[in-house]
Amino acid sequence: MPEGFNFFYKLRVRYHEVDSQRIVFNANYLFYLDIAWTEYLRHLGLDYAKLSEANEFDTVVVKTVLEYKKPAYFDEILQIFVRIVEMGNSSFRVEFLIYKDESEILVLKGETIYVTYFPRTASTGPIPGRIRKIFSEFEGLNNQ
Repeated sequence: MPEGFNFFYKLRVRYHEVDSQRIVFNANYLFYLDIAWTEYLRHLGLDYAKLSEANEFDTVVVKTVLEYKKPAYFDEILQIFVRIVEMGNSSFRVEFLIYKDESEILVLKGETIYVTYFPRTASTGPIPGRIRKIFSEFEGLNNQ
């Protein structure tokens, strides 16, 4: 596991995610990051759908940066590493690394900035204390 990461999710590249060269189509990496983010929350005991429905915690993406390093192909298994590296009052920055399964072949580096969102009021706001505590403890973030 890359240094500083405590979580990863494995995903197999499906046929409908590749182009005619059997290479993962670039836009599908956004789906991969979103899937890994949801699984990260599940790993922390957080049910993303229930949190959103209860208006306790949801997020919107305000920025994503992707750096493509190597192609991934149909039927390969990828490991998607996820970590929160910084939290502000209402936003937090998440880093992603995608590697080919059980190898040191880096496919993609990604970064997403999320803002806490409350669906009922269609507004942003501070990261709830309970969520902040869970993130901080899992990631070893001090004074966040």
